[in-house]
Amino acid sequence: MQIEINEELVRHLENSSFLLLKDDERAKMVGRLSEKMVAIGLIGSLETNGVAQCSTPLANDNAFRNDEIEASLDRKLVLQNAALKTDEAFIAPKTVE
Repeated sequence: MQIEINEELVRHLENSSFLLLKDDERAKMVGRLSEKMVAIGLIGSLETNGVAQCSTPLANDNAFRNDEIEASLDRKLVLQNAALKTDEAFIAPKTVE
């Protein structure tokens, strides 16, 4: 499926991402995004039959440690100097209205 990159799409992306582009910047973006879509199309044309799926190109078997249950910190001790708290947790300032 080929996506047509045009000024209308760039304006939609501009509005969706809260950007404000000038007319000349918008025209450049049409060209740049078109180039990117050509490159992505080339990736889609690669022959991948017989290639094992992976989540990373690196050859890591498992970089994570095994989970081990450990004792937690005492809740009252952790909360004792908190400016705002309940009996169980910190109260953070409101960041979004």
